[in-house]
Amino acid sequence: MRLIFFLLRYCYAAVTCLYVFTIGLLSRRSRNLIFTICGHFGGPFRDMLRLNLPILPAIDLSTIVSFTEPLKILEPDQKDGNVSYLEILTINSIIAFYRPVKIFEIGTFDGRTTLNMAANSPADSIVYTLDLPAAEMESTALPIDSFDRSYINKEVSGARIAGQDCAPKIVQLSGDSGAFDFSPYMSKMNFVLIDGAHTFEYAMNDSKIARRLLGDNEGIILWHDYGNCEGVTKALNQLYSTSGFWSGIRWIKGTSLACLVLGKNYNADLEPSPIRGLELK
Repeated sequence: MRLIFFLLRYCYAAVTCLYVFTIGLLSRRSRNLIFTICGHFGGPFRDMLRLNLPILPAIDLSTIVSFTEPLKILEPDQKDGNVSYLEILTINSIIAFYRPVKIFEIGTFDGRTTLNMAANSPADSIVYTLDLPAAEMESTALPIDSFDRSYINKEVSGARIAGQDCAPKIVQLSGDSGAFDFSPYMSKMNFVLIDGAHTFEYAMNDSKIARRLLGDNEGIILWHDYGNCEGVTKALNQLYSTSGFWSGIRWIKGTSLACLVLGKNYNADLEPSPIRGLELK
């Protein structure tokens, strides 16, 4: 019986691999899986395939979050282009713990992360979220990767937002982060999430904008796809290596999230605290 189950799993895995290495190459999740396979087996070819390996110090989430209020998990189903379920839990935990009142997200996509930040932030919080319209995809100020195009080319940004209870807390903005006028939002934010275009040029541009969005405020900058996307990884490696302002960037274990906590003294020896509850919707 065990042999039969093994053979069934083997056949399923073989078909899955065939998909991943052919049609699946159009999906970022499939490409990330290929990198994961290379990392699993190691060897000299891994470093050849990944020109920019992560160098950020890795921390447990408990290093920066010692407790949280019960979390609300909206739209839990993960689609291609979304952060993982663990990453949603991580983002929600940070939002619930630090309670930012002014949040700016670069890269709305379908609005899943936007909704969760709105749901777990204080009642008077505002979430501004910026997305590149499909009509502007061929005229961006900076280069974009081919795989980014599939996430830009959609009928509507933030499709999951409409009709949700926390939708009134969300302000959707349209534009290219490489050319957008951020002046009304500068030095007013407490939390910035960067998950827009994934080229080195955009990752650097959006990181520098995030710094100006926070200004002298206490707050957090959070990046998605560190360790997954070459451009993001290269940009954060370079920023971290310049020391100074960026020397505090850390990689949150088990995720592709990198964070920079500003103005908060956190204890690296904090014991993990259990999440007191989850509210699924």
